[in-house]
Amino acid sequence: MPTASQWSPRPRRSPPAETGFDCWLSGSLRASFGDVAQESVPAELLDLIRRNTQSQ
Repeated sequence: MPTASQWSPRPRRSPPAETGFDCWLSGSLRASFGDVAQESVPAELLDLIRRNTQSQ
């Protein structure tokens, strides 16, 4: 059995190519929710998140 120093790193795989479905889904989500994703996060929500992370 090879030792740890004899192992060679595995070659990285390239990400799978986008299929037609992936392109359609990305476009549909962007069209439906793109405006919402661009809105700023309300200050009240940011305060809740900060308090929660500080208490942990």
